[in-house]
Amino acid sequence: MGDYSRHGYIWVPSRRDLLKTAGVLAAGLVAPRIARAATFGVVAHMAQGLLANGGDTSSNKINTTGASLLVLALSWYSGSPTITDRTDSGPTGNTWTLLASDITSMPLSLYYVINPVVGPGHYVTVVQTSGYPGVGFMAFSGADLTAPYDGQHSQHGDGLSWPGSITPAENNALVIGAVANQTTTARVITNGSMTMLDSTLNVTGASVGISTAYVIQTTATAINPTWTSLYANGDILASFKPAAGGGTRRRVVVTTGGE
Repeated sequence: MGDYSRHGYIWVPSRRDLLKTAGVLAAGLVAPRIARAATFGVVAHMAQGLLANGGDTSSNKINTTGASLLVLALSWYSGSPTITDRTDSGPTGNTWTLLASDITSMPLSLYYVINPVVGPGHYVTVVQTSGYPGVGFMAFSGADLTAPYDGQHSQHGDGLSWPGSITPAENNALVIGAVANQTTTARVITNGSMTMLDSTLNVTGASVGISTAYVIQTTATAINPTWTSLYANGDILASFKPAAGGGTRRRVVVTTGGE
């Protein structure tokens, strides 16, 4: 027999009581936690037109602290670019990998760095003889650190405003769009549901225009955004995979005693 503890009695559970309790615990605690993909996040971004032979973006430094993926959209007229970057702490030593490129007239390319050296005062330098480059520099958190690249589609042609459809391989992917535009500032409209990041004008004798946008797809689906540029010479769309989530299976063992 037992009563409330405030009356001075102590309830001593029987074996049957313990087994019932174990059943309740098993239902609530032994159930696995489902692993979920991490979520991408925008850390920082900027865009700038450089000079005929390139230059740096030191006048538009960004803080990339916390980023696991850096992406550089580069538009230019001609030549082969050399890309380096540094923070307020000095040269990073990051290696920029060419991801996608439209190498015809007025090229447009995407470069990326996974698990980069980051920090405050981050900027890039592009050396390119007679290139007139425009750069869009982007930093994101939440990327897969082993094989982040998922897929891309690029297209070139005077007046084009769409890159071609891609479908990410998994949910929560990051999709980045970029366009090289010769005259007007490009914008992403409703088709594609992308968010504008940055856009610069083409400046004759100085730099090719560059515009960037992104979307984080909760559910993977085909996407082919339309830009409002009246004279786009190159369009690229690329997707990146998210990091694996932290969910793991847990097992709770409940032991019981005798009477």
